[in-house]
Amino acid sequence: MFHGKSIPEAARELLELKKREMRNQEILDSLRAGGVTLTSADPVNTVGSVLNRRSKDVGDIVRVGRGTWGLASWYQNPQRFRAKSKISDDKEITEEGRPIEEKPVG
Repeated sequence: MFHGKSIPEAARELLELKKREMRNQEILDSLRAGGVTLTSADPVNTVGSVLNRRSKDVGDIVRVGRGTWGLASWYQNPQRFRAKSKISDDKEITEEGRPIEEKPVG
């Protein structure tokens, strides 16, 4: 079912099919059963890392708890699951989310 698909693509389809939040291990087990092969030393960690990156970059999959994932479309306010910025509010940031470096005057 998931053969030839990337982890994020397969996980998104899986979440759409199950229609409920799922944990890393459960996602991994279902992806393996569906034909996805992972060769990493710690595949559960790989699933979590890949989905975390997908959540930050695309936003269609969101982390709703530690190691637990859902689809952003399920939630009225999916931005509440976004990680809080560690930059203080008084600093300006670029579009990429990095702080603007202050240059010394003079």
